[in-house]
Order: sequence, then structure tokens, then C-alpha cells
Amino acid sequence: MRQKNLNINTIEIGDFPNSEAIESELKRVKYHKSFHQALVSTLCAFVIIAAVAMILSTQMISISTIFGPSMYPTLEDEDVVLSFRTENVKPGNLISFFHKDKMLVARVIAVGGDWVNIDEDGTVFVNEEPLEEPYVAVKDQGMHDISFPFQVPEERLFVLSDQRSYSADSRMKEIGCIAYDQVFSKILFTIWPFSRFGFIQ
Repeated sequence: MRQKNLNINTIEIGDFPNSEAIESELKRVKYHKSFHQALVSTLCAFVIIAAVAMILSTQMISISTIFGPSMYPTLEDEDVVLSFRTENVKPGNLISFFHKDKMLVARVIAVGGDWVNIDEDGTVFVNEEPLEEPYVAVKDQGMHDISFPFQVPEERLFVLSDQRSYSADSRMKEIGCIAYDQVFSKILFTIWPFSRFGFIQ
């Protein structure tokens, strides 16, 4: 009886991964998967934030430079300010607005239907109540060609500069009271120079 020679390949036990090696490999794969997911999530977040910032900067937020002394001492020549584009403004707000081909800055004092008076000492009255104006350094009736007391037309804004002596604003018929659709933005924040950095009063 002939005996067949069987070729048997021996396999070392060490060729098989043990349980610790398998567990280590699973952790490595899981870590790389988690890292990849975190990286993708972070990149997506950055893209979203950048898109939102771009939209805000082009649609809602404006950065501009002040020229001239008309808003002194609140704002000075060459101050850089941040403003929020809106027509929703109220008395006390600083606004930028269109007048002919220029962008002007002033403070809202009164709205449609209000009565405004400015006495010879420069004290401003709205509906016979004197305004507290800590933002005005020197009170002055200033240049005007309207008669006081003056009633603000409906759907209009009466605006004054903080520097009252020489500035042109709603006291002058040339500028007059501002329509809401002339309003470009509400000025909120001084960002430069850094010594004046902060919210605007």
C-alpha cells in the first residue's frame, strides 16, 4: 500500500493577531475616523462663519470714516466707526443719512409730530421738555433759517449735530427733516483710534 506524501504548511501562532492587537487596530481606525469627522466639521464651521461674516459686512454692517468736526466731541475727524444698516431709529441715535450726493452724520432729536424748540442759550426742548444732552460740549442755537418752535412733519426725523455752533442740520431748510428712507445706518461703535474704542453715547 503506497503512502501519499501530504504537504502540510505549518503556520506559526504568532502570525495571527492577538486580541490586544485587534483592539489597538480598532481604536486606531476609530480615532482616524473621528479625526476626519472633526476636521470636516471644523472646516464646514469655518466656511459657514466666513459666509455669514461676508453677508453681514455687505448687507448689514458698515465701517466708515468720519470727516469733519460736526459731531465733536462724540466723534472726531478721521474716527473710524462701525454702524448697523437700518431705518429703525429713534431719538438719541446717531445716524448716517443720504443728502443729495453726500453721506452726513447727525443725531436724531425728534420724530414726526414732535415739537422742537431751541432757546437762545442753545437748550433743546422736545414737546416742551428740555433734553439732557451730555454729548454736547457747547450749547448754541446755531445757524438756522426755520422758526422755533417747529413741528416735525409726519414720517420725518429732526436731526442735530453734536457740535451746534457751525454745523448744518435740520435747523437749515437746505437739509430739513430727514425721511426714513434717507437713513443709511445707525452708528454704534468707534473702532479707531484705539484710545476712543467703544460704544457711542
